[in-house]
Amino acid sequence: MIAKDSDPLNPRESYDNFGKMFCWHSRYNLGDEHDFKEPEDFLKDILYDIVSGEPHYGKPVYNFLKQGNAEYSKLEYNRSSKEWELLEKITPSAESKFYTRESYSAALKGKDVPDWFLDECLSSLTVEELMQIVQGLEKTVILS
Repeated sequence: MIAKDSDPLNPRESYDNFGKMFCWHSRYNLGDEHDFKEPEDFLKDILYDIVSGEPHYGKPVYNFLKQGNAEYSKLEYNRSSKEWELLEKITPSAESKFYTRESYSAALKGKDVPDWFLDECLSSLTVEELMQIVQGLEKTVILS
């Protein structure tokens, strides 16, 4: 007769782990506990934490948008107003035009750029685009 373990160890809680497992499933509890409703929320949070402080001050996100890597948003300098503008498409179609979602004075540099602007930039990106930025960062590994 085989004895059953009535109180088995949970390897995610009982041992040291190299990283954390963030999983989303409608019927199962998988991975480590977290409060992120969607993968997008997790990616925005981790990116904000990593790039909002020194030495980045948002540069990986801003550069991604400036280089035109996002499908529905971009970051452009407006010479007449001397502001950086976050532009976003009204509808996700190829012929849709961009409108100004937010802007800030180009005189602000580095840590002086408002935190809410980085937040808006992150919110304008798709999950795939957020993943591209995270995967391009040093010392960050995400397996999907």
